[in-house]
Amino acid sequence: MSRVDFEVPRFARRDRCRSCAAPVVFVPTAKGKPMPLDLNTIECRDGKEYAESHFAHCPQAIGWRKK
Repeated sequence: MSRVDFEVPRFARRDRCRSCAAPVVFVPTAKGKPMPLDLNTIECRDGKEYAESHFAHCPQAIGWRKK
């Protein structure tokens, strides 16, 4: 499975995951919903920051899925 990164805008809200307490940053999806990105996966490329979805690493991710 290949890694998918999302751009981290400067205005993004930084917080902690309510399930595992990992540091995350919330970015809006195309539908305007907040999506957590894992701050431990941030990489700088071409002057911008990118991170992987926190759902790829959170041990409690399945509990946050909508039914």
